[in-house]
Formats: sequence, C-alpha cells, structure tokens
Amino acid sequence: MPEDKYDMISVEDLMDMLHLGKNTTYELLKSNTIKCFLIKGRYKIPRISVYEYIEEQRHTACQKGLFS
Repeated sequence: MPEDKYDMISVEDLMDMLHLGKNTTYELLKSNTIKCFLIKGRYKIPRISVYEYIEEQRHTACQKGLFS
C-alpha cells in the first residue's frame, strides 16, 4: 500500500526520516517548526508536515545558493 501523505507518523519515524537525534526532533516539534499536535501527551505528526518542512528547507537553501 502506498504511503498516504495524510498518515500520522511517530516521533521515532520522524527521527529516522530526517536522520535527527531526539533533542533536535523534539525542538522542531515543540517550536511547531514541523506542524504537529498532541493527543493525550503524545505527538501526532502528519506526514505532509514533514514533506512541507523538507520543501521549506530546500527552498531556503536554494535562496542562499547552497542547493540547486
């Protein structure tokens, strides 16, 4: 079954996707840099939020001439 961009992913999935450590991941979530929400104290992260974050980072890097 193909991944649905509206699926929710876990913090661990996010860490794996972006190759980040736990502290950096939680900083991105707590600052809402990657859009998410809490249900009963657990982060729910829409997969599309990760895609949007990656695109924003790519766009920023392109503007700075770091990535084409």
